[in-house]
Amino acid sequence: MTQALIIGSSHIGAIRGAAQGFAAACPDLELTFYGVMGPNFLPATISKDKVFHPRFRRKDVGGRDFALKINGADQIDTAPFENVLLVGHRFGFDRIAALLADNDVLEGSRTGRPRVIPQGLLTEAIETVAGEQVDTFIKRMRGRKDLSVALAPYPSTGIVDSTRAPEFGRICSELWGHPDAPGFFADWLSFVETRLGDAGHRLLHQPAATVAGPFATRREFASGRRDMSGGAVDAKTDHRHMNAGFGHHVLDAYARQHLGLSPDQSFTDAAE
Repeated sequence: MTQALIIGSSHIGAIRGAAQGFAAACPDLELTFYGVMGPNFLPATISKDKVFHPRFRRKDVGGRDFALKINGADQIDTAPFENVLLVGHRFGFDRIAALLADNDVLEGSRTGRPRVIPQGLLTEAIETVAGEQVDTFIKRMRGRKDLSVALAPYPSTGIVDSTRAPEFGRICSELWGHPDAPGFFADWLSFVETRLGDAGHRLLHQPAATVAGPFATRREFASGRRDMSGGAVDAKTDHRHMNAGFGHHVLDAYARQHLGLSPDQSFTDAAE
């Protein structure tokens, strides 16, 4: 039996919601989950004794109470687990996406955007913003050099119609419509993967079946999103958190690519 620990922010809800169904597709995998709120997850650390410590500020009683309610503990020892997957970091692409959304590239295509920037500026932005965030992550995870890392899901294409984050929706729309976006995104993703790999960690790419384009998830995976416990959320789609169908694809990719297992493909083909 292969055992794996999945730690994350609210984005583990989609994966947790898929776990029971995925067990039928992959009975040789036993999963344990540990989830905390994003502000407690992103600055968390893994100490030298391999304990994952969420960061709870002194006045953050709610975050600690939530962790205790969901997990029964405010930290978790990762030492018993050979396989650990962390879910929920973005490593800065959401911060640099506007560069291409609002500008054309001197060496690239012309779309009529009002300003033109050199390719070197995009490269510098990737190396500076993503580099800083990945390096900080590596330092905080110093207790382990063997993590699998899945990014927070890319926003769904439906975010362009959302009134909850209109500016981010505009940036995404402009980015997705730029002919140079695939290359820009691929450069960022490659940089992140290499930087993590140099420290011993492995990037788990978002499954191709869920991807609608660079930094974009297919709209249908945002419908019926799951909360951190894996339960269905009776709330308006936010286009950032995904459903159990998305989670099933992530588990399938993790099992095949990082754990060397062979889940029954028919279950994944049926995932919605």
